[in-house]
Amino acid sequence: MSPPGGETLHAFDTRLAGAWQQLLSHPPGQHVLVVAHLFVCNGLLRQVIEQPLSRVLTMDLPYAAMSRVRHERHALGATSFVEWIGR
Repeated sequence: MSPPGGETLHAFDTRLAGAWQQLLSHPPGQHVLVVAHLFVCNGLLRQVIEQPLSRVLTMDLPYAAMSRVRHERHALGATSFVEWIGR
């Protein structure tokens, strides 16, 4: 359920998908720092590990958590890896 006057979960997810695709468009080898609120981080990580939208609240990220995403392009396509760093 979205807050009064707020965007729907589907619209939020679509916006995050666009942000993730934009991050992936950076040339290989570049490092990008993303600082965001917990729900945004949760949503981005859900997209990285390709979980369905129905599982949007299943990750229990702690406040002030840090994680590293490494995206590699290779002959068979591309792969994203998530490393949980902690607080």
